[in-house]
Amino acid sequence: MSNGPKFKEFNDMRVTPSLFFGQQLGQSLEQTRSALGLASLELGSENKKILIYGRNHAFHFIDSKLVGYQFHINLLPMMLNNELPLTNKELEIHLDSHEPIKLNTALTTQLISKLKQSFSSINTATYKKSMTETQQQIAGISQGTLVKSIKGNSNCYGGIGLVDDYIKKNRSNFTLELLNADHEKIIITNCNELLYENAGYISKIKLIEPFSTKNIKLKALANYFKKSSAWQFAGVKYEGFTDSLSSIGEYDEFLDKAEFTSELWNGYFHTYDGLLISAELMNNN
Repeated sequence: MSNGPKFKEFNDMRVTPSLFFGQQLGQSLEQTRSALGLASLELGSENKKILIYGRNHAFHFIDSKLVGYQFHINLLPMMLNNELPLTNKELEIHLDSHEPIKLNTALTTQLISKLKQSFSSINTATYKKSMTETQQQIAGISQGTLVKSIKGNSNCYGGIGLVDDYIKKNRSNFTLELLNADHEKIIITNCNELLYENAGYISKIKLIEPFSTKNIKLKALANYFKKSSAWQFAGVKYEGFTDSLSSIGEYDEFLDKAEFTSELWNGYFHTYDGLLISAELMNNN
């Protein structure tokens, strides 16, 4: 993986109404992967898949054919952005007989109109230049067909039994997988569990606080988490009382953390006002 192309190494940074970093609607999933390298996040089920590069660029596939492209500054929630490589060069949007439009280009009414004529969707944002001046800039574009719904995997781990047994049993059902800067694969269930896989084994698990999907511009991901429930782990649950940890292991509480150890896991539960909020646990097995 270390020798494969990554987002920061894309040679062609152009986006046109028909080409996206050199990729064209209708080409195969394999062609896109070969050209752009490993995606930082994959979301998919059945015949639908979305590959996300960096944190702002999504390529949508149906039946292994590229059907849509999407850029947006709020494509992903910050909770997942923090897991992704953040390197992201400025893309260039090219329209016929126009200078390239970069992300910091001040948009005129005429230019916005031309963008709307060229792309199926265009979003802008207002930025302050000074105390008295503002300007419109590109916040998002999309072209083609965007996948709006991905079937979620309801078989969450939940801290019951060996996590590696859970992985073997559910491998074919995983819907959302992420690759972080350290090339760790992270399986994300719709129960707000992040399972870190290394060399075929789960070395770490994060239990994250449910987050708002209101501003996520990747519709399929927003729908995926809307169906989620807060995490539950071996009998303790999100916003449960800290002393409930005694039923599954030993813990020492200090400030806003509870240092935890059990037969299978050790690490920290993060707490707030005596309630369990999130956790980062290492696999003892």
